[in-house]
Amino acid sequence: MNFDAVIQGIIRYLDAEIYKGMSDWQEMAARIAVSRILGNKDALRSSIINNTFLQTFGLVSPDGMIDVDGLARDLKQQIAAKGKLELSLPIFGRFTFYESDVDHLVGYIKRGE
Repeated sequence: MNFDAVIQGIIRYLDAEIYKGMSDWQEMAARIAVSRILGNKDALRSSIINNTFLQTFGLVSPDGMIDVDGLARDLKQQIAAKGKLELSLPIFGRFTFYESDVDHLVGYIKRGE
């Protein structure tokens, strides 16, 4: 999928699913962090698309396409092996993701939910 479509889908997912579980100050800090990361989207796109490590594993192609289906499949397999994926981020708290969350995220990316 096109890089911009993936980014927009991730933003929609964050808006609908992640920010809602945060306190006001956590949400504000998270939105600022995402805004700073996306503030220079061209540099972000270039660093991801031109990353030979990501290209080697077929996650991104030189023309800017991201293998959403392959990445989702691999991520779901790894989450299934552990039962869940837990992330603990200072300031933002603990997040738990299950296989179904990957499908949900992909839905936001592919269908613009």
